[in-house]
Amino acid sequence: MGDYGLGYEQDGSRIVVRDASGSVLVTTFDGQNRLASLEAEVRAADEQPVESWEQAQITRLLRG
Repeated sequence: MGDYGLGYEQDGSRIVVRDASGSVLVTTFDGQNRLASLEAEVRAADEQPVESWEQAQITRLLRG
């Protein structure tokens, strides 16, 4: 990740990578160091965060 100028944080089997635009990549590995999950949130540098589907459903339920 250093080759791309990206910083990362490692917490046990989980690695989180963030870039300057706010995009995030989260990887999780199992006990045998195999990729167990890969999640990405990509957005343009000037784009505002988008409400997730789960957040939208909670908002909808609260509004009744």
